Amino acid sequence: MRLDPELLRVEFVGVTVRHDAHELARDEVAAFFSAISDRYGFDRLELLGEGGVSMSGDGGAELVLRGDQTTSCSVTGLGYLEGRERVGDALAEALERFGTNEISIEDLTLVATWDLDGPDAARRLLADGLLSAGGTELLEDGDASVGIRVWRRLGAGTLECSIEPVHAEPSKLYVRLVYAEPEPVADVAGLLERADEVREFLHGPLTEFVCDRAPS
Repeated sequence: MRLDPELLRVEFVGVTVRHDAHELARDEVAAFFSAISDRYGFDRLELLGEGGVSMSGDGGAELVLRGDQTTSCSVTGLGYLEGRERVGDALAEALERFGTNEISIEDLTLVATWDLDGPDAARRLLADGLLSAGGTELLEDGDASVGIRVWRRLGAGTLECSIEPVHAEPSKLYVRLVYAEPEPVADVAGLLERADEVREFLHGPLTEFVCDRAPS
């Protein structure tokens, strides 16, 4: 089985950070939404429970504000760098507008898909390559699927790696990386440096691991 690393593409970037609690006055939130909605493609403003608010649009971008937590995420049709810029800029504007300084990374997520060669290639890669030594007798009927989930250290934080077939498109492999770091980071620039490290892990050690174990 030949794997092309160029076909591994990041399709989603998302971050959730914790910070000191701040008040989200409705008039201030409405003014903020008006100021940024065109820039980030937000056309919906929804009030959430406990004073939170969600801003979203049809393009797959979302910004969720809560008193002590902010989430910024985006679908990335043009790849990682597009998502990094959109997510980072929206998060930075929200934190600056509502007076938040120190942040910690609760969740930094990259989701990627890898186009493989063949209609059942993702399942075969996992069953016959990555897990061939672990026993896969439950897959013999051809209907079951299998995946890998690993937790490991990455720098000052922890990284959860999930690899499994895309069930609706079994010729694709689904890769999800979730990073968390309990200690505070200085600012959004520091958070984006961590995002770059996660991306480097995706295209470096993880890609090498999969390619080295692909069945012939």
